[in-house]
Amino acid sequence: MKKVSAKQLLAVAVSCLALAGCGSSGGGSGTTQPGGSGGSGNSGTQQPGGNGGSGNGGTPTQPSPSITPFSTYLYSGTTDVNALIITAYRDEKPVTLLADTGASGLIVNQSAVSIPNSDLNSSYTFTATFGDGSSDTGIMASATICINPSNTASCIVMPIGVITSGNAFPIGDAQGDFGLDSGLNIMDIGYNSSGSSITGYSYATYLTQQSGINSYTLSFYPLSNTFYANVSATTPIGQITFGVYNGNSSTLIPYSTDFLTGLPDTTGVFASSTSSYTDSVFFDTGSNFNFLSTGALKN
Repeated sequence: MKKVSAKQLLAVAVSCLALAGCGSSGGGSGTTQPGGSGGSGNSGTQQPGGNGGSGNGGTPTQPSPSITPFSTYLYSGTTDVNALIITAYRDEKPVTLLADTGASGLIVNQSAVSIPNSDLNSSYTFTATFGDGSSDTGIMASATICINPSNTASCIVMPIGVITSGNAFPIGDAQGDFGLDSGLNIMDIGYNSSGSSITGYSYATYLTQQSGINSYTLSFYPLSNTFYANVSATTPIGQITFGVYNGNSSTLIPYSTDFLTGLPDTTGVFASSTSSYTDSVFFDTGSNFNFLSTGALKN
């Protein structure tokens, strides 16, 4: 989805959102907490030409009570104004990405990573077009992605999309998109000339399959003036934590995947002094705008 507004995210004050049954996650900039993590995304991402996949499915591992959650910081973009930034690691080398709950998969600029030819699937190409009109094309690859290289539990071998051309992620804070959506809004589905495909799902999807970690929590720190603040690129504005959801928390916002958009869908109430309006809403950290339907404005 579009680049997130850290100022708007922080404007919700001391907010904390946990998403159960998640399907992706991504990277940002700065120092990671013990156990690290990451994310990224773009607004209004469209599926490139349908569904596909090769060898990326499987039955998720059952969660173990002994699984230890791990976290990393989230930051506000500077060159990418108000983008929500997270740092992921590929072969222990950091890359900053857009943390995006509105997209699934992981795509990264070719200039930001060095991937051996043996890990590239050059015959599988993808194209993605985003809601702001930007687009990118690239090739599929296999990579080990970590939130914290010192924590092996955070490291996943997964398909990713390597951007070779396009204008979706020009040089700036976000060198790609770390999709946290578990739905259909997949950015990197690569096809070859025979029509075979490789689908890159989210980091969180593969994390669930590998270890049973099946949820993530986004939390944002309070602002000194409760509404607005300018922060440096090295000052955390919040964190993301990956762990196991056992169904007993009263602090979670339940959501399901909207199969028309592929975005996380929940119920929102828009209240005023005279009336209120209830409708479906999407939580999309890849966008720096709050969009309201005409119904919300009429009530």
